[in-house]
Amino acid sequence: MAVEVEILTTNISVFENQPPMTLFSYEEFLEITEAMKAGEYIKFQLLIVEGEPIYQGTYHKKKHLQTFEEDLEEKLELLVKNKSITELKKDEIWQSIHEEPISEADNSNLKSNSSSKVIKREYPKISFSKLKKVEFHSEKMRPMLKRIGLIFLLLFLGVGLGLKKTFINTDKNNQTIVSGDHFNKETEITLDNYLEIAEKVPSRQEEIADFLAQNHAFKKLEEYEEKYPTEIGAFELAFNHQEWAKVVKADVSRLTDERKMMLAIAFLELGNKKEAELINKKIQSKTLSKKIAIAYLQDQDINAAKEIQNQLKDKNLEELIDTASIYKEMVDYYKSEKDTTNQEIWERKFKNLGIEESESS
Repeated sequence: MAVEVEILTTNISVFENQPPMTLFSYEEFLEITEAMKAGEYIKFQLLIVEGEPIYQGTYHKKKHLQTFEEDLEEKLELLVKNKSITELKKDEIWQSIHEEPISEADNSNLKSNSSSKVIKREYPKISFSKLKKVEFHSEKMRPMLKRIGLIFLLLFLGVGLGLKKTFINTDKNNQTIVSGDHFNKETEITLDNYLEIAEKVPSRQEEIADFLAQNHAFKKLEEYEEKYPTEIGAFELAFNHQEWAKVVKADVSRLTDERKMMLAIAFLELGNKKEAELINKKIQSKTLSKKIAIAYLQDQDINAAKEIQNQLKDKNLEELIDTASIYKEMVDYYKSEKDTTNQEIWERKFKNLGIEESESS
């Protein structure tokens, strides 16, 4: 059962002029996510071909975080863990993505259980190969982050809803008018009004910092933090600037699972693998497990990496372990020969082992 992908909103400039509700094949969508740079994001929904939506989410590309499929797999596992979906539903979504056949009964159940509120409609289709003619990462085509979600929001909510300057809550007992300088806990945060909301509704300052971080508006977040310091803002900025010593000062109990993973990455960058392992016992991230194993390999602790591989059974990690074994033999050989020059060469190879793999995962 094949799926298609609709891009709802994104800050990738090459998609600015694409028509709303454009569909891509899943393979084309994977190409798009692989070509993304750190700081870019895509809000999307997966649909059965000529069928109903089965999943909606957002993928944020970060240098030290996972690929789209690894990110999706972890989010589905988290939904199961939080009892938002069943294990069967997770498997159905995963099977649909990889075109594994499921029964008609399961297909009917998948559609009826879809949490998406988007109604079935006709979509224009476009081939990603046409977009490849544009230099996807040309700096000239990379202006400041632009929000294009308003178009899609208007389409979902109905023509004219977003054009009103004032809308009134239908509950007359709790009637709230949102217009002009009036802001409350229900006002939608945007890149245009976040400073006003922070001033008028102080209880939302952490939420605003999270909004800016999720939209990768780090320059705005820096300016915001100077006026309204927050834990979330300080954490995100420290991670973005790779100030690992600041990142690890965060209170882990107040972090989301995604930020716990970021915290673990900071510990790894500081050489503290045990702390990263303790965090991973809570979030059970396969991606993080692989990063920890690579960190052990870089420290020439091949046995520790093998223990992790026994659980992961990751093909790429297995290849890295085999490579590390060769490196270890070379280091030991030159050490016995008292050839410090060649010994240091192979020790440097150890330190660089799996760096590219770790950053892309």
